[in-house]
Amino acid sequence: MTPYPSDSAPRRRLRSPAALAAAVTLTAAAALAVVDVSVPLGSTPAAAASACDDKLVGWATVAGSGLGTTTGGGNASPQTINNLADLKRYATDSTPRVLRISGTIDTGTSAVDIASNKTLVGVDANATIDGGVNIADGRSNIIIRNLNLRGAGSGNYPADTAAARGSHHLWFDHLNIWDAGDGLLDLTRGSDFITVSWVKFWYTNAHPHRFASLVSGGADHDDTDVGKQNATFHHNWFASLVDQRMPRMLYGKGHVYNNYYTATGNTYAVGVGSLASVLVENNYFKDTKNPHQFMYDRPSYITARGNIYDNTSGKRDSGAGGIGGGVTPFTTPSYGYTPDSAGNVPGIVSSCAGPTLSGTSDPLPTPTSSPSPSPSPTSSPTPAPTTPPPAGGACGASYRTTGSWDGGWQGEVIVKAGSAAINGWTVKWTLGGGQSITQVWGGTLSTSGSAVTVRNVDYNRSVPAGGSTTFGFIGTGTPSSPSLTCTSP
Repeated sequence: MTPYPSDSAPRRRLRSPAALAAAVTLTAAAALAVVDVSVPLGSTPAAAASACDDKLVGWATVAGSGLGTTTGGGNASPQTINNLADLKRYATDSTPRVLRISGTIDTGTSAVDIASNKTLVGVDANATIDGGVNIADGRSNIIIRNLNLRGAGSGNYPADTAAARGSHHLWFDHLNIWDAGDGLLDLTRGSDFITVSWVKFWYTNAHPHRFASLVSGGADHDDTDVGKQNATFHHNWFASLVDQRMPRMLYGKGHVYNNYYTATGNTYAVGVGSLASVLVENNYFKDTKNPHQFMYDRPSYITARGNIYDNTSGKRDSGAGGIGGGVTPFTTPSYGYTPDSAGNVPGIVSSCAGPTLSGTSDPLPTPTSSPSPSPSPTSSPTPAPTTPPPAGGACGASYRTTGSWDGGWQGEVIVKAGSAAINGWTVKWTLGGGQSITQVWGGTLSTSGSAVTVRNVDYNRSVPAGGSTTFGFIGTGTPSSPSLTCTSP
């Protein structure tokens, strides 16, 4: 979408070659942080309320505009789609549908329209739509989950990798979205009742137009946006080379919680302006500029609580912004939710954002059911040490030091399954002199003298054949390169 003020760049109609293959990058959190309130850093994702959670939470659950909640295609019999013709045929009709995307579908230089009462879901972590998807004016009750959405690239069409205009009750969940020509996920023209959860946003090329998500297209869109543009963003990962709009929220009541920000070199992260009131809660901002700031001169309000600011710089605006006042704080969302501690966010989000649902012939549960936790991602971390396939064993493990400081360090371990899937894993090593482990995420820790044992938690227990998962830890002392062993029941 064209932002306000306009900063759109010239566009070419020919698409560039396909961007890099999708990768769900798994990294760990840095230990040294500046915390704006007391946040417990010692707990692990195993104790977090929503680790790899598949339930619908947020504004998409709230009744309004004639709907009680968001159910998409509901309990319609699922149909597997593996080509563009069938996707266009079934995604645009008036019948409620659950469409299971298999393989890679290229939409060409235009986005595929999605009609009301549809669920689009990838059959596994490899399901990909190249190009874009579009939800047009008047559409509602749409769920898009468990997919890789690869954009057309700088200057190419479709400009937005995913877009919604004048639509309501939308749920974007467990997606991997990257390399848009303009915006990765733009929600504009009076769109409303929106939840964006467990999405990884990123770019592979440092071109000037690296935007994540608009909520409202501009600061002077009163005719369509006043009283609308209500959206929840939770457990999303704003990662490599994203420059701004993580998200940029105008007009509506916004809730931005438990998101992970690692977009080094950005301009700003969360932008708030033009009558919006936004709760920025329990996020982890790492190596980013201007974690949250006011936009434009019209009044707005930011409530910031429970966030961690790890090596950040610039603005952390809060309270009333703009000229004239009159916008009240948004502090109590009209839906139930249980936020994770900000200190747990890096481990949880880096392990669970992106496509994480297993292949199944069954339709996805509707938001009113009690779905089971998703298995861990199948993609290997990038960058990461090379983990050779286990030599005759069920699993292998490799280690790297991801950060160090005077008296301590941060480590990461990648667990890789062999030729068969595993259901549970245990990694062991021996500490060096003067070393100890003070915190672990993505695993449960036990020690006996210098012997360290880390076992899986529920959400990363199952690892497919050849797949991998990760855990991280904080150590005291001087880092070293331990010799690891991995076993599986």
